[in-house]
Amino acid sequence: YLQEYEHAEKVLVKANILDTSNANVWGYLTLVMLKKGNRINNAFQALKQSIRLEIDNIDLMMDIGQAFTAVDEYETAKKALEYAIGTRATHQSQKHQRKVQEFLLQVSKVINEFERQKDQNNH
Repeated sequence: YLQEYEHAEKVLVKANILDTSNANVWGYLTLVMLKKGNRINNAFQALKQSIRLEIDNIDLMMDIGQAFTAVDEYETAKKALEYAIGTRATHQSQKHQRKVQEFLLQVSKVINEFERQKDQNNH
């Protein structure tokens, strides 16, 4: 697998040059660095950058947490997993909030229609 990781790293480095603000690229670079040769310090820096850029790929962050665990970097693994869990909670909260807003909009439409018909019946 080493050749695949080397190729992946080259592609990700090129992608990073084209767009240094892509949090997912930083996240995948983190994984490749850990898998390719336990470049823990570089992987940690890439992870910090992906978090700074507000990575929202929960599955990737879970994989990163597992990869840090595999190299006995438990504190970093914990931080990555906590970030993933927090991101998932935020996404679920936002999804719930959108559903509530949609429901309230529907209720508002029904009330407006009811009042419109009531006004028509009174005139």
